[in-house]
Amino acid sequence: MQDTGHRGAPVQDRYSPVDGVVRVGPLMGVPAMLLELGREPEPIFDSAGLKLALFADADNKISYAAASRLLAHSVAATGCRHFGLLVGQRAGPSSLGVAGFMLRSAPDIGTALRGLVQHLDLHDQGGVPMLIIKGEVTLLGYAIQQSAVEASDQIYDLSITIACNIMRSLRGEGWNPTEVILSRRRPQDLAPYRRVFRAPIRFNAEQSAVVFPTCLLDYQIPSADPLLHRHLEKEATELHSLQKANIVPNLRGLLCQVAAGAQMHGCRCRQTAVHARAHVAPAAAKGRYQLSPRTR
Repeated sequence: MQDTGHRGAPVQDRYSPVDGVVRVGPLMGVPAMLLELGREPEPIFDSAGLKLALFADADNKISYAAASRLLAHSVAATGCRHFGLLVGQRAGPSSLGVAGFMLRSAPDIGTALRGLVQHLDLHDQGGVPMLIIKGEVTLLGYAIQQSAVEASDQIYDLSITIACNIMRSLRGEGWNPTEVILSRRRPQDLAPYRRVFRAPIRFNAEQSAVVFPTCLLDYQIPSADPLLHRHLEKEATELHSLQKANIVPNLRGLLCQVAAGAQMHGCRCRQTAVHARAHVAPAAAKGRYQLSPRTR
């Protein structure tokens, strides 16, 4: 485990310089959920290669792969096939760090969600949020970008539950999506999904998202605070600058590792392609979304 050497500073697990990382905020409910399902958290965390102490602070970061492994091991230990859904229920907007705090201070839902898409990479570098406007309907979704992850179905359950929580925090707890689409396979037990989303659900979809009327983007948020929003926007911009400043030394370290590995194995590297993760807002979504009534 790596520590910054300062008391109270965020702690990180070990990961490669190009691994996607994620704050533990949305996963803070994992230990309590394991206990509720009759399992001690520490052995499950150990089996996933994580220290339970990392979850004492929502700002701590772990690799995206380790987070997916923790979800996979939790499902295996509990037998609960909708574990990610249950964890997502406990994760509100604030679990997403500064990107989440900005949501309720925005003037309207459209501004709030565009800010989320722009700044979520400060919290999550293993996947990307999507805001797709298609005529009268809009999709707020999530797509995994990190390779070699486990329990992708649990990640999508968790992420889209948080998306639903975000919309309810902005529009009111009584709000329900027009539809929820999930790229995961249809589970045997649909009751937990119906209880959480309170909307038609379509599985085996091309994307994972909550769907709602586009006109909702203009809804004025009652908790809007222009001064606070500008302050948080400035903080997010500064954090992005720090994040970009760390890319060069991280890539330098990776190239050294590649060169050392090539020498060790007596290989000649003709070309090494290094992908530096940066925030990219998807210009268009693959496939055509069609509203479907046959999902419950």
